Amino acid sequence: MGYRCANIEAGLRIGTDGKYYPCCLAWTYPYKNDEGKFLKADTNTFQEALNSKSATDLKEALASGDKHTACKACWDAEEAGFESKRIRDTQRFDDHPEKSELVFLEVNLGNTCNLACRICGIHASTTWRKDYHKIFPELESWEVNDRVKEYGKAFIDESLIWYQLDEHISKVRILDLYGGEPMLMKKQWELLKMCVDRGYSSKQFVHFNTNGTIFNTQYADILKNFKEVRISFSADGVGKGFNYTRHPGNWDDVQLNIKNWLEYTKGLKNFSYEVTYTTSTLNILHCNEMAEWILDHNFSTNTTGAHIITLYVAFVFGPPHYYIKNIPFEAKQQIIEKVKEKAEKLKEHRAFKYHSYVYDECMKIAQTLETSEECDQEQFNKFWFDNDRLDRWRKENFQSVFPDLFSILSKYKPLFNYQKIV
Repeated sequence: MGYRCANIEAGLRIGTDGKYYPCCLAWTYPYKNDEGKFLKADTNTFQEALNSKSATDLKEALASGDKHTACKACWDAEEAGFESKRIRDTQRFDDHPEKSELVFLEVNLGNTCNLACRICGIHASTTWRKDYHKIFPELESWEVNDRVKEYGKAFIDESLIWYQLDEHISKVRILDLYGGEPMLMKKQWELLKMCVDRGYSSKQFVHFNTNGTIFNTQYADILKNFKEVRISFSADGVGKGFNYTRHPGNWDDVQLNIKNWLEYTKGLKNFSYEVTYTTSTLNILHCNEMAEWILDHNFSTNTTGAHIITLYVAFVFGPPHYYIKNIPFEAKQQIIEKVKEKAEKLKEHRAFKYHSYVYDECMKIAQTLETSEECDQEQFNKFWFDNDRLDRWRKENFQSVFPDLFSILSKYKPLFNYQKIV
């Protein structure tokens, strides 16, 4: 018996590097042509990617029942016992009345971003330029700038992608927008306005994955015209935890922006909101704090017409040194116990009976660790190496922000000669 995935049947993702992929989780599997060359949005059409050898090979593998390695993130999720992107999106596709070869479109419109998150890099953030130059001090400034620009050049105004979007956007029913920071991508707002003007928006679902640093009423007014809008605020902690993982972001500012979005769209049923807690080795022990924040802001059953903001727990798969499965086995056991203990305490919150699902979201972390005995020690060592030097460069301190997690992980910290590190 084979497997199905709507993203492979009727979807396409465009990365910040312009390469085509099956979806955002299959980042290790860029589509290639018959000669093995990468297909890119500034030089190749959507149809070339959809009909490519890579896409065909992937479809055939799933149809024959093979668990293709490109889909590892979904296989891991399903093994841990919770709903994967494959299952979730395939259900949405099957329920959709209109089928085409491009129902799902995920677009990362370059790497323009105002934050330099710990789990990121120049591929998705221009603000990472300074730290990147420290990692490679032998590079000249112009060489660093060129490498940063490499991840945005597929989206310049004259790029083929805009002509392809103009041709295909009418077919798209589910549009996922990422960055960089998607709210900063001005060209995409022209695209969304075009969807409104041409009447496409009444049948389209738009999803933003934003860092929460931007609130703009003009943007909200454009989005009001879409059939459905979901805004996911990427926040990997609250207070100091957010400021540390989403450097140089400020949690107080983001909280205010979230409240402004909710208030401005109050009563509009086509809007929904969530906080995406992207779990990594950095914040694996503190999802309960985000769950508590969610509960604190959802006191009632929403009879006033105000929006409820929900919690969604996701996982970092790359870079691999932040992937939680690469934590040593003994540390995993301690973390599992702590996660379960903290999740149980959520039940004492006065709003828990209205939003008990937050318990299940937090428990996804424990479930993922329980199905994992693997650990790439080299990647765990790299976690310490990279995170420690960022601490020094940014004058931040992992131990002071996450002391209980540090006390567990530091027992397995390797020794380095830091005198040779910039």
